[in-house]
Amino acid sequence: MRLPYFAFLLIPFTLFACEPATLASMEPLRQGTGLDLGPWVTLVSADPFRICISWLSANREAAALVFSIDSTNLSRTTDAESDGVLHSVCLALAPGSTLFYRPESDRHPYAEELFSVRAPELAWPLNLVVLGDIQPVDDSTMASASMMLERVHEENPHWMIQCGDSLQNGSELASWESLLTVLPRLAAGTPLALVPGNHDVRYDDGASWSAGFPQEFEPGLDRRHRVLRAMDASLFLIDAFYGPMTGRDFAWLEKELIEAQKAGLWRFVFFHGSILSSGMENTDTELLRQLVPLFDRTRVHAVFYGHDHMFEHYEVTYGPWVFDADHEPSGRPIHYFLTGGGGARLEHEYGLLERPVAFSEQNLHNLDTGEDRVFTFERRPWDGARINELADPAWSRDGGAYYHDCTQACYQDDAAFWGHRYGENVLHYLTLEIGQAEAVITARYPDGSVMEGPDGMNPQTWRIFR
Repeated sequence: MRLPYFAFLLIPFTLFACEPATLASMEPLRQGTGLDLGPWVTLVSADPFRICISWLSANREAAALVFSIDSTNLSRTTDAESDGVLHSVCLALAPGSTLFYRPESDRHPYAEELFSVRAPELAWPLNLVVLGDIQPVDDSTMASASMMLERVHEENPHWMIQCGDSLQNGSELASWESLLTVLPRLAAGTPLALVPGNHDVRYDDGASWSAGFPQEFEPGLDRRHRVLRAMDASLFLIDAFYGPMTGRDFAWLEKELIEAQKAGLWRFVFFHGSILSSGMENTDTELLRQLVPLFDRTRVHAVFYGHDHMFEHYEVTYGPWVFDADHEPSGRPIHYFLTGGGGARLEHEYGLLERPVAFSEQNLHNLDTGEDRVFTFERRPWDGARINELADPAWSRDGGAYYHDCTQACYQDDAAFWGHRYGENVLHYLTLEIGQAEAVITARYPDGSVMEGPDGMNPQTWRIFR
């Protein structure tokens, strides 16, 4: 979807149009929830800094946005792109500017509230938060999601990247009501950049998700992909889960990564599918075979994904065992982060501690010896007795922050094979601070403290150099 500019209004703001056809396709929200929900801000592009402000009204009505750079005088008004219930206004902000705004309608449901969103300066560092699966479905997950979003709000990032499955069912009105009840505490002032997850898009081919979160995707591709560019950083938000990317989409990603590598840019990749995981959905082997060699060849700096609802860190050094004899691995380790604990039910609630022993196979070639081998990897249940007592019981939803450390006990053979370093079945988020030459990635608990492992001696924080 391409969101065209339509008018220059004032400096430092520019308005541009949301696509009416996309708004009109949002059948669940066109029915109305009976509630005024929002607002929330979606990041359309990073440079220039463009956002869409959206909200829901309880009834069908015309709506507008009043706004200004002066919080005491909201002097500008523009009509919202609207289907009567879902309303959106899209603007470009100059670096360092703050937009004060309030949605308005005949009933003025937001008359007492003033919201603001700030465009970051074009200066290092770029401070981001990465949050995984949210999926509020009941009182318990609503409380977990609220706790996580409140904490991210306190981090005050320039924007947040959500790694898919923000919703339980993207075509179901109740799912939107649950999410939008808790989301605005963060997203009214912190722009969201989202990748699609299976729960977001599979029920209506993503029509509702795309309308609720207006973003620009690369045209001419089979699925929803885009690149956010800010200074010397390229952040690749790709639509990848349940198997490999199509040939056309893979060729686009390869080309973009190669160009970013040649230009010496930061290269971070975000998607939903669990490319490496010892959780219940487990490793997506087809995605693994397709993307690990590409990320190695283009020297990606870090990879972030969700889908399984827990935290894991892998340090993958591709080779000498490779998927194809023609591959030429770099020998350079790449950090992979499974970040699925954004508020959703955690993996133990899906049977992580009780799962039966299972086996998987991978065909690999050894570049040193020329050997072809079929590896058989065993998968076992996590040990419920291994609990990180340093983690607050409230962060694990049942009081047990179960952990996975292959130096003590490994629950999955291929996890160790691919460089598993640590995992914990707990609510969490990641901070990503990107500097000109150095980036810092840290896994954090819902109170902002650093995840450090059961003995406090394994801090989950890393420095990466460009």
